[in-house]
Amino acid sequence: MLLLLIFIIAGSLFAMSLCLKLLKRSRYQGPPAVPEKRTSRVPQPGHELAGHYQRKDALLSPSERQFYVELKSALSIEHEVSCKVRLEDIFLVKPMHSRNERHSLRNRIKSRHVDFVVTNAADSRIVALVELDDSSHRSKSAQDSDLFKDELARATGVNLLRFPARSQYDVSEIQLSLYGPN
Repeated sequence: MLLLLIFIIAGSLFAMSLCLKLLKRSRYQGPPAVPEKRTSRVPQPGHELAGHYQRKDALLSPSERQFYVELKSALSIEHEVSCKVRLEDIFLVKPMHSRNERHSLRNRIKSRHVDFVVTNAADSRIVALVELDDSSHRSKSAQDSDLFKDELARATGVNLLRFPARSQYDVSEIQLSLYGPN
């Protein structure tokens, strides 16, 4: 009888572990999104900030959104992706500099961002930075900014990947860039 009870418990644990693995593999995104309630956030035209700012319709442009979807599907189960992360959230200015030097060096990174950051889901360790190079990267100032990001990533040992903007993306190409050949 005891042996039968042990067999049933072991079988149940095995079935539960399989279910958990399947849930992780399916990239469960949680319950469906609840429609946004706008009643509490009605714009107030008389507010002093309303004359200076307006809300963007979306965080990502259509081409960034399309790449984001493909990038997410290319990731291994241990990794996740964040969008539009400031360089200051990725890099630190070393404390050995004087206060004025630190301020100057911080100014070079505080207003810039990378399009995507791939991190380890368990500990948020940075795996790679990802830039989607569209037509906005053709100007001289954008090219200078891209060069700075490339050099900063190289100097600090962070992997920075660049993908040209396209109408379609090959998930296997993204995986190859992120993880190398199998």
